[in-house]
Amino acid sequence: MKARLIIFALISFSLWECSYQEIKMEKAGGQVNKVKKGEKFMISLPENHSTTYLWTLKKDIPNTYVDYMGSVFHGTYVDYNFTAVRKGREELTLYLYSPKDTAQIKTFVVEIE
Repeated sequence: MKARLIIFALISFSLWECSYQEIKMEKAGGQVNKVKKGEKFMISLPENHSTTYLWTLKKDIPNTYVDYMGSVFHGTYVDYNFTAVRKGREELTLYLYSPKDTAQIKTFVVEIE
């Protein structure tokens, strides 16, 4: 019983350690997402692979204040994962595109405290 409790605690801690805070407020709304230096955060967007429209991260982000940790597709969403590495402000822009056009652009402002 004690061994099971220890294993449960270790698994719970490792899952908590890997969790990312989701930021949702877009620049268009005039709001800023606040995270602390060293925190992990994500932007989660709906994506349907049966269409030709997919999200992509703007390629020229300077990576001065955040590190891009990769993206994960699950079900009907894609998560873009980041780590806040320095205090400051960063704009992250994502494009919903297809081979023929760009359907939507979303920009998220992140202030690292």
